Amino acid sequence: MDSVTLLATGILPTAIGLLFQGNGQQAGGLGGTFGDGLLCVNQNVLRLSIRNASGGSVAFGYSVPGDPGIASQGQVPASGATRYYQHWYRDAAPFCTAGTFNLTNAVRIDWLP
Repeated sequence: MDSVTLLATGILPTAIGLLFQGNGQQAGGLGGTFGDGLLCVNQNVLRLSIRNASGGSVAFGYSVPGDPGIASQGQVPASGATRYYQHWYRDAAPFCTAGTFNLTNAVRIDWLP
């Protein structure tokens, strides 16, 4: 069992969003325009959880009662692998574009056996 908790902060106070995982980076790590943000994760994208934020943040994983481990939820092989994670959330306020959603920064985790 892993002890990783992913925390998305700086989002709207009660925004609904989706945590997802991928095997690679979009545009070699530069990201690609998507809604009002940058999509940074790609290749074999897997949806891990949908949540409502509380107070502008949302947590997934180890420190959240009832959550499965991030590695098991993401089907990370026991031999280890590199995975990328990002949170996509609803944000209807116009910012850079007319998009009604935004994304957090992405994070890379090198899972070891």
